[in-house]
Amino acid sequence: MEDILWQSVESKKQTSHPPRRQIAGSASVTNDKGKIAELWEKTDAAWWDNADDPEIRLITVTPDEGELWDSPGLVVATATMVFAAVTGAKPNVVDNAEVNL
Repeated sequence: MEDILWQSVESKKQTSHPPRRQIAGSASVTNDKGKIAELWEKTDAAWWDNADDPEIRLITVTPDEGELWDSPGLVVATATMVFAAVTGAKPNVVDNAEVNL
């Protein structure tokens, strides 16, 4: 697993149009028993018998870059595009930011 792309459409605040986030980077997969024991929580027993289960794997992601998009929602975006079409202006319906990590 040389490159990994992680995307999230969840937001901590509940809105009708959560921002979209994307992080790209490299990843490695291990079964480091010491780290697994350190991270083990009682709720993990829902999937594995204990921290010594040989099937457990850890994925370590080193992010290289990230990007965030946010929009005002479908109704506002549609109204903005209609206004732009009528006036000849260029619509701006999405805020976008890129970050090198």
